[in-house]
Amino acid sequence: MRAPSSVRACLLGSAIAALIAATAAAQTIQRLPEGAGALGKGPDAIVLPGYADAPRPPAFDEAKRREVLQQSTLVDDAVPQPAFLGQTRAPKPAKPSQYRYEVAVDGIDNPWSLAFLPDGRMLVSETNRGLVIIGRDGKVGEPITKGLPLDFSKRGQELLDSVPDRDFARNRTVYLLFRKPPPEAGDVGKNEEDFPVHYPQIEMAGSAQLAKDEKSVTNFKLLLNVQGIEG
Repeated sequence: MRAPSSVRACLLGSAIAALIAATAAAQTIQRLPEGAGALGKGPDAIVLPGYADAPRPPAFDEAKRREVLQQSTLVDDAVPQPAFLGQTRAPKPAKPSQYRYEVAVDGIDNPWSLAFLPDGRMLVSETNRGLVIIGRDGKVGEPITKGLPLDFSKRGQELLDSVPDRDFARNRTVYLLFRKPPPEAGDVGKNEEDFPVHYPQIEMAGSAQLAKDEKSVTNFKLLLNVQGIEG
């Protein structure tokens, strides 16, 4: 004779409750010393059956902190190896420096480098947009892309450093560092499916002249070509 559905449901519920209770009974709450949560576990850690002997994070009390500090002063593990003990251990200042910050400019996108022009304006290279000139009043100019050896609509083409020549006021020369895929990559689009083969980027350096209207660069010359930069 089969038990009614309500009885079967009640028996199933009781079995599940008994299983949960048995699992909870098999677990214990391990009370760890204060400070043992340094590795992401709280002072109370659930220990599953068979893991009672698993090592737990040490308690970082004051004594342990002093021990670690002493070890760090005896062993200077900086890389490259310091010339003498304590070379890389700058002493804590007796009095913290007082400082404040002010926002000089807002609205630039993925800036890579910044350099000052002779008249006090800033020349900024935006990785995916081109050269930008920022006025002394903080006003951001339109990105300069015309004449650059880059097509920002394509994948893996990035502008890095932009450095004005020492005699920029006379020759308006800017030195550029940038990355792009090699020619054999073909017409690589912006999307993942347009880039079926992984090509290393080529890192290049060149020079160009900033036009007087500051809307383009001219006379680009390639100066250096380095293969093997992973993109």
